[in-house]
Amino acid sequence: MDRIKLVVSDFHIGPGARLADSSLNPMEDFPSDRVLVEFLEYYSTGRYTDTDVELIINGDFLNIIQQEVQGVCPHEIDCATALAQTRAIITGRSRIFDALADFAAMPGKSIRYIVGNHDVQLLFSEVKQLLVERIGGAFQIEDRYYHFDDVYIEHGDLYEPVHRVEANRRFVYAKGEPKYINIPWATFFFIRFLRPAKRRRPYIDKVKPFRSYLTWAAIYDFGFYLRTMLSVSLWTLWAALFGHVGEQRFGLRSLWALFKQLKGNPEFRWVKRHLSRRDINTVILGHTHIPMFRPFDGGQYFNTGAWNGITNLDASRLGHHMIYTYALLEEVDGHWQTGLKVWQGMHHFYRNFIR
Repeated sequence: MDRIKLVVSDFHIGPGARLADSSLNPMEDFPSDRVLVEFLEYYSTGRYTDTDVELIINGDFLNIIQQEVQGVCPHEIDCATALAQTRAIITGRSRIFDALADFAAMPGKSIRYIVGNHDVQLLFSEVKQLLVERIGGAFQIEDRYYHFDDVYIEHGDLYEPVHRVEANRRFVYAKGEPKYINIPWATFFFIRFLRPAKRRRPYIDKVKPFRSYLTWAAIYDFGFYLRTMLSVSLWTLWAALFGHVGEQRFGLRSLWALFKQLKGNPEFRWVKRHLSRRDINTVILGHTHIPMFRPFDGGQYFNTGAWNGITNLDASRLGHHMIYTYALLEEVDGHWQTGLKVWQGMHHFYRNFIR
């Protein structure tokens, strides 16, 4: 093979499993440094030494949005805050960043990073430059999507109403200058509400589908369910009335976004819209943490899942899983052939993903 592309997403890498005082970090979601390092080594040596390999990181690789600054996880994120959050992760995960730098420095190897909702701080040019300087080599960052030949890759957060922020409204301005990142309601909810709940139930943001978890909690964890539903209702009303970023309030539009979110799966609607274009045959998203392959009229859709532990309550995938899924694109006779793979380490390579 002369050219391949690898697409991964949703690693949610924080500053590490240990805090500064050596205690365990309950907010760290990525325990698999060694697995990632071996993955990069495999696709840059041996049979791939002379292959043109592009690693496409499709958002939420870094969990910058959860990073604390002086003991507080802020929702008003200016450039100085974003830089401090990003530096903490770079410092705490030197092994990962060294491996990325080694990969990007090799002949024929490159890395392209697409910004997601957990690493939205990269919208600041100064934060972007910090990462570019740390990794070096053939490394670049895309603000939203990557489209080449007949393949379209995007993180996918902007297709959900509670996550959506229009491209021309990425910042909250003060005196004509970008002051804070214009975080969507879902991010505000995660920082201000779900994060404290995660300290009591560390798995709460890693259960899919979440509606099934609420049904389970209503039967087996009723006290927690009752407190949580009441708290969510009161907090949602409070956020609509008083929640803000800088001078910008969330207002009643946040309730409208929640209502639209409940109407159904917006992911497939947008996939079909992309595949209706003549220049797109393959769409690859992340964000949902659920690996998936679906054929559609006019093309095919892949979701690369997450490299985090997921508790799945869907009957077809019931149980707790840690699977390292990624899309492998191989150029064959001038066309890209795409498959969803599961990385199993240096001695097992991968197995085919089964729906």
